Amino acid sequence: MPIRYLVIRLLGVALLLGASQAGAGSLEISEAYVREMPPVARNTAAFMTVLNTGDVLFTIVGARSAAAASAELHDHLRDGEVMRMRPVAAVPVPPHDRVRFEPGGLHVMLMDLVAPLVAGQVVEIELLLANGTRLPVSFPVRSLTDGPAASTGHGMHEVGKH
Repeated sequence: MPIRYLVIRLLGVALLLGASQAGAGSLEISEAYVREMPPVARNTAAFMTVLNTGDVLFTIVGARSAAAASAELHDHLRDGEVMRMRPVAAVPVPPHDRVRFEPGGLHVMLMDLVAPLVAGQVVEIELLLANGTRLPVSFPVRSLTDGPAASTGHGMHEVGKH
């Protein structure tokens, strides 16, 4: 059974490669949620905390979701006395550090929603990393009256360097 032997060897090599890369670092996503908006709103924002537990810089370069026609990374920047929302090309997550996507700061903007999002739903958003990794994350939809303190911290997601 040479094919069976070949498959076993290939699986062994894949496991060894995965083990060697796992030590390089990983991203953990927590406190993820999407803000519920009134049914007439066409856009909303997604928030989360991204923790880099390893020694390698990870860079988030985009996002996408079937819930919206487009998704972009955005930040709020002060322009004189006014805060303005601006797209950003990339969000670096340094080794052993965390980046918060939060109201008034970094966020994933979901634009031209396919349908209204209602509290209790879950929105799947794929984060795109500079190294080519695609990280799927489940974002529960939270009511406008729910604050960050209502986050349970459940739904932790992790990705190793690929």
